[in-house]
Amino acid sequence: MGCCTMRNSLSPQDRIISFNERKLGISHCTPSSIELSIKKWIGSEGLTLPRFKKAAESLKINLGPFTSSHEPSVIVFKNFQSGNAFNVLELIAFCVYLCNALPEEKSKIWFDIMDSNLKSLLTYGQVKEFLSLLYKFTFKILPILSQSEEGEMTLKPQDIEIYTNEALKHQKSFVDAYAIKVCPEHTLDKETFLAQMNLYSKLSYSDGLRQLVREFVRN
Repeated sequence: MGCCTMRNSLSPQDRIISFNERKLGISHCTPSSIELSIKKWIGSEGLTLPRFKKAAESLKINLGPFTSSHEPSVIVFKNFQSGNAFNVLELIAFCVYLCNALPEEKSKIWFDIMDSNLKSLLTYGQVKEFLSLLYKFTFKILPILSQSEEGEMTLKPQDIEIYTNEALKHQKSFVDAYAIKVCPEHTLDKETFLAQMNLYSKLSYSDGLRQLVREFVRN
């Protein structure tokens, strides 16, 4: 995945983290590579809800109340055939890495995620704004995850389609809500950033995920 020219404008002392290139060690993500990376980061036991909570606490993110129906003991990421589900994996993997490995004060993030046109330089604080939405969104979609007898969690393409069709009925844009929170004023003016975000919203293949997040923001 290529990088835009903003990276070249950074001073040498800025520590840049490219999600696809450094966290995964590959230039293009595939579902299998995401699964391998997640297993490497969080271990073969899977990503448990307590680990989610602990990570959120380290970022001072309030996850809010949980209900028992939304608390699988372990989420095992495998057999994801939907591109939308793959993006959920990528986002969660990104969060796990941030929670465990990102220095809070000095790092900036080359936010190049979901194999899309969204490329923005964000501070740690701005990323926390995004994470606060992401954690809530992640737990909002858990009810449509299917659990096998072995306890594996899968996300069926038809479930995504049904949920996405419902979300499409609503007009509130996640792009605008997100941009207002995290516009990187040190690199771009708000109009330019909004234009980039809207370009992302048109070109990203992760339409189902984006619509799900829009539906969450609406509520």
